[in-house]
Amino acid sequence: MIRKTSFLALTVVLIFAFFTACNTDNEAEDKTFPSAQIRLIAENSDMWETFIDFPVESFRVAVTDLDNNGRLEVICAATMGSGIVTTSAWAEVSSDYESLVSVQNNMDKKSEPEIIVKSADCFVNADTDERVYSFVDTARASGDYTAYTKGLLTLKDNTVSFKPLGTCISVAENPEDITNRTFTFTDAEGNSLTQEEFNSYIDTCLEGCEKLTATFKWQEYSKNSTLKQDEIVNLLNESYEGFSVK
Repeated sequence: MIRKTSFLALTVVLIFAFFTACNTDNEAEDKTFPSAQIRLIAENSDMWETFIDFPVESFRVAVTDLDNNGRLEVICAATMGSGIVTTSAWAEVSSDYESLVSVQNNMDKKSEPEIIVKSADCFVNADTDERVYSFVDTARASGDYTAYTKGLLTLKDNTVSFKPLGTCISVAENPEDITNRTFTFTDAEGNSLTQEEFNSYIDTCLEGCEKLTATFKWQEYSKNSTLKQDEIVNLLNESYEGFSVK
């Protein structure tokens, strides 16, 4: 009886090991799995490490799937200066999942939005399933003048773009007392808006779309990184695990 029980136990262990090995092999062979795509991104780190053309030693990296096409993208971004200047570069896993390809950045280099945030509103078109994300670009000419431009970021057909929808201009009445300010609100065509209209302008423009919240986990990365391959994989994987749209 003991021998029979031992035999059955050994059989169960072997069957479990067999199916575990099969699942592991399938995951390793399936290039569409997020884990395989993250390994591909890590293997091409030389490509995106040189993306940021900015006088900074380190930048931020995030792994996302903003267009919800099942192919991950890696975003490299840096923000500098009192004027809050953001620059970013993007790459996406290719349609055959064999390589990493650069994403065309059509955003104005002088007015890219601040994308290094923990969360952003996401609007989903129920008919097309297209997703757009709400971000803000801040331009500070001096301590007494600041412009906040709300707009929509879209990643589509391997191209990222930002469409400004409305701007709030904040001006100090007295440069020596910047706490006392006047505010002017306009849409993209320059038409006047009230503060209430400006605050809800994107929701109004996208009325009928489902409004969700996108969360991001940005990781610090050095241009002169000495991380090993598995360490880069872990860093990127942690970023992707922190990304969600719900």
